[in-house]
Amino acid sequence: MKKLISFLIIIPLLFTYSCSTDFDINADWKDITIVYGLLNQTDTAQYIKLNKAFLGDEDAYVMAQESDSLFYNNAEVYLEPLLNGNNIYDNSGNIAKIEMFEVNDIVKEDGVFATDRNTLYKTTEALNEDYDYKLVINIPGKEPITATTSLVKELKVVKPSSNPAEKIGIYNAQQQEYLDYKVKFRPTEEGVLYGLTIRFNYREHKPEGDFDYYIDWVQPSKKRPANIDASSEMTMTISGAMFYDFVRNNIEQVDPVIKREALGLDFIFIVAGEELSLYMEVNGPSQGIVQEKPAFTNITNGIGIFSARYSKYVYNKELSNLALDELSCGEATKHLRFADQYGNYDCLNN
Repeated sequence: MKKLISFLIIIPLLFTYSCSTDFDINADWKDITIVYGLLNQTDTAQYIKLNKAFLGDEDAYVMAQESDSLFYNNAEVYLEPLLNGNNIYDNSGNIAKIEMFEVNDIVKEDGVFATDRNTLYKTTEALNEDYDYKLVINIPGKEPITATTSLVKELKVVKPSSNPAEKIGIYNAQQQEYLDYKVKFRPTEEGVLYGLTIRFNYREHKPEGDFDYYIDWVQPSKKRPANIDASSEMTMTISGAMFYDFVRNNIEQVDPVIKREALGLDFIFIVAGEELSLYMEVNGPSQGIVQEKPAFTNITNGIGIFSARYSKYVYNKELSNLALDELSCGEATKHLRFADQYGNYDCLNN
């Protein structure tokens, strides 16, 4: 029996439905192109991952170790900017193109698949958020592989603000209770799914010097309601109690000579475009009795995903003084040796 092997990218983390495809593992050999690409105009470079799935007679693990089984040679990959669905032309009357060049500068981790080659297609040319972008891939002997996506425009974050005087209050000492913090933002027209990661930065003071660390707290993603527009606000609620539990569960107790200092929180927003949102929804865990799901792709003459996402950062938001005191002296985290608002460690041995 022939064996089907595919090199697919699984999206962790930030589409339009297409036909589902069933593969007959006893069919004749057929080269199937797999494409993965997410454009983000806030990134310094754009990448396209291009691989192939195929049928073969050898053991799947043996075939996976052959890089020629995974990558194409002589592939031409480029982006065409579109305005209102139409091509843009350069001064010579030619269709404007952004060439993507083959690179192997990102080392692949050891695993099932070959690591001697990790071919990606890259461009560092800036993208214009007013344009859509059509991906075109030409491979000798195959029909052109294409897909189109809009970019996700800038996300307007209302809270937390960029004002350094605003601090994150998640504890009320007078009432001795944790507080929720409301993150607020205005959704973009193209953004469908909104993700937020809160990065807690801290410093460890050790005899040999000071060292900075962070832990990332990923919040549940939120889908934009159908009846909301860009002038409205969306809210994500951050639980103060869960923050201290997260810190307790993800930072280890240390030697008594080490002391810690909270440096602040970074709010990292990732917005997924329509195709990416739908891809994640289709490929997420099944909630019903029927576990089978439809296959999804928005790639013409291939399978995979070509979409967009947008990233937004609000850096270095300090915890309020009372929140710092709770981090230092509260039952959940006092064993972690954090300083209070005054830089004191009075609670360390209490």
